[in-house]
Amino acid sequence: MEMVEGMKPKLDLNTTENALVEEDNEVTESFMEEGGFSAVYTGGSTHIGTRDYQEDSYFVTEASSSQESASIKAYGIVCDGMGGLENGSKASLLATELMIEVFERIKTERGIEALLLREVDKIDMRVMEECGTGEGLNAGTTLVAAMILGNHLHWVGVGDSRIYVMRGDEIVQVTQDHVFMMKLMKSVEEGVISQEEADAHPQKGALISYVGSGSVQYVNTNKAGLNLLHGDIVLLCSDGLIKSLDDESIVKIIKTWYGDMKETAHQLTLQAFDSGDGAKDNTTVVLMQYLE
Repeated sequence: MEMVEGMKPKLDLNTTENALVEEDNEVTESFMEEGGFSAVYTGGSTHIGTRDYQEDSYFVTEASSSQESASIKAYGIVCDGMGGLENGSKASLLATELMIEVFERIKTERGIEALLLREVDKIDMRVMEECGTGEGLNAGTTLVAAMILGNHLHWVGVGDSRIYVMRGDEIVQVTQDHVFMMKLMKSVEEGVISQEEADAHPQKGALISYVGSGSVQYVNTNKAGLNLLHGDIVLLCSDGLIKSLDDESIVKIIKTWYGDMKETAHQLTLQAFDSGDGAKDNTTVVLMQYLE
């Protein structure tokens, strides 16, 4: 298993500037007037799209607040199953349930990266053992999971579901898509093929790492907790969102519905479905906004 730290941010996530704080934002102002509190507001939504069945699964904790920022704990999970109605749905649900159990046991940041890597291996084996058909048609699932402890964000991911951090008007993907394009880009860097050949490859989007394979090849994680600032929004999503909305559209929707994470999540999945023509994949979104 290869640990991947994710994408290089296009913006400085260690900046000290406040995030998504607008002078006329009633939610932010009323929260700050209370003084001395930290909180995480959350929301989640899923849409079946034009598919005949739903293979996505998700979970997000309810909003939480505390007078002690170090006491804040919130987490979200998104899994995108593969294998059809019975197997894909079962795989994503099982992975979600097992990840909930992992997060519920975590009480401290100490050793969290190593713990998450170990637990992903265990979840991978459980999904393979319980969701296989025995006829060579094993199910699997992507997995992205993020936890806020105090003002620090920790995450783990396998597959092509994504985790983003939005700060101000900018949004950064902090995970890397585990698809064949990863290997193609390495060949581009080595001069074996051209960028044009990589872009045109028919299998560039094929998964090369997923939960339920029996041997996870790549895992996204961060070595140290990412410092969150007031107003930062963490977005977890299945690839259905990315197929329908670009980063600019995602930011616009979040800023339009800012202040209500549940409605924002709903609007993201709804507008992903409404965008353009053609078939639409299952789309799932989890949002967590940090305030202090």
